[in-house]
Amino acid sequence: MKPNLVNYDVFFKKKQLKEIKVIPRKEINSKKIIFNILSLFLLIIGFYLLFNRKKEKENKKKEYNQKVIHFFHNINLK
Repeated sequence: MKPNLVNYDVFFKKKQLKEIKVIPRKEINSKKIIFNILSLFLLIIGFYLLFNRKKEKENKKKEYNQKVIHFFHNINLK
């Protein structure tokens, strides 16, 4: 006796393969990115230097005014 084989196509549907879409690759221009990063870095350094200059200027101005006041007090006491 020969066994009857089952046809699986009747019970299960075959999955159809979808087409694979090829995504175009974008070329990254690294020169522009490096230039932008360096520019940002230079701007940050520039703002830091300007801020320090402003603080030093205010400190020197206070110091100068204290010296002038001290000088006039010494002259008036003599």
